[in-house]
Amino acid sequence: MSLRASLPSRGWRSQHRTCASRVKTQHSRSNLEDIGGPSPLRLKQYEEWLKRLPPDRAWRLLNVKYVASWQQFLDLPSERIAEVPGTDKDKKPIYLYRVLEPLPRAWLTGRVIIEPDMEKTYQLLAADGFDPARQVVLALQPEGFKAAENCGGTVEWRRREPEHLALHVAVDNPCVLVLSELDYPGWRAAVDGVSAPILRTDGILRGLALPSGEHEVAFDYRPLSVSAGAVISVLTLALAAGLLVWGGRKNRS
Repeated sequence: MSLRASLPSRGWRSQHRTCASRVKTQHSRSNLEDIGGPSPLRLKQYEEWLKRLPPDRAWRLLNVKYVASWQQFLDLPSERIAEVPGTDKDKKPIYLYRVLEPLPRAWLTGRVIIEPDMEKTYQLLAADGFDPARQVVLALQPEGFKAAENCGGTVEWRRREPEHLALHVAVDNPCVLVLSELDYPGWRAAVDGVSAPILRTDGILRGLALPSGEHEVAFDYRPLSVSAGAVISVLTLALAAGLLVWGGRKNRS
């Protein structure tokens, strides 16, 4: 099992000194996913999302369970579980906190807010009254779909791999399934084996509109560049084989 954490960094909000970019990486020994990632390369829209949301709201949406910070207190329900000496010039200690009310890696919601304007989306997500566990902001209304506010059900993970996600979802009424995963180009979704459109939820996350009932949900990373490369490889092999056949016939003649 892997856990998500926000680890110390000076790259995001100096007043918090915690790293909260959403690049999925894994520390091999601790099996800990650092939402900051090892690379300084970040998606521009993701960076803007992080800047515009309060840290506690961003951490909840990103399924953060542990936060390492130079701050003595966090602005969200948490408990301090460890303290280690700092390694930077000012020698400030680093505190490790356990988040007490993290959102799961995937959840169901029926209270849908349609807002195509990104500026207004930031305002909705940052508002005190917004509850990410029960509300979701979508840029577009899914065609022919209307979620039920009394949405209820269960989400069970089947597999979770870097390029493949599989879940079993049972819902009493039409719901939106929200994944704490970036809506990155190249991901494809299927519900019960049938291709389904991925919804951009809460500004940057990934979601699906699900009808009532039990469903097998799958997400696979298949970017167009890989598909195009495979087609080119096949055509190249076919051309090479054709040239060999043509060359052999010419020599016999």
